[in-house]
Amino acid sequence: MDDEGLEGGNDISKTLLEAIEKSKLSIVVFSENYGYSSWCLDEFVKIVECKETKNQLVWPIFYKIEESDVSNQTNSYGDAMAGHEDKYGMDSEKVKNWRSALSKVASLRGDYYHIKKNEYESEVIKKIVESAIGAENQL
Repeated sequence: MDDEGLEGGNDISKTLLEAIEKSKLSIVVFSENYGYSSWCLDEFVKIVECKETKNQLVWPIFYKIEESDVSNQTNSYGDAMAGHEDKYGMDSEKVKNWRSALSKVASLRGDYYHIKKNEYESEVIKKIVESAIGAENQL
């Protein structure tokens, strides 16, 4: 959940990081342009950290892209990471953290969804909501 007052280009807010930490489930929608957003990548690093330290559930959704593009950083994700390296430097800890988190996507396969190009999004969203309600009842 994002605060309406957030502005692009700023660092991720402390409030948003705290909300991620308090969450029992994070649903991450990976789209073609997700990798270009430093905000999204910062949030995802925090989500992966919470999965590893707090056993938080993480459900990736691949929106009209392949899981391998995210985890292997190919296609738009490869282009995005190259752009981030140009901006922040090849040895940037920030970019290394983003790359590391993205490479862990393959390990999140417990519950994930793939919305294909010709698929009705509403049907997949309905399944996700039903699964989330079921998961909440088990937590």
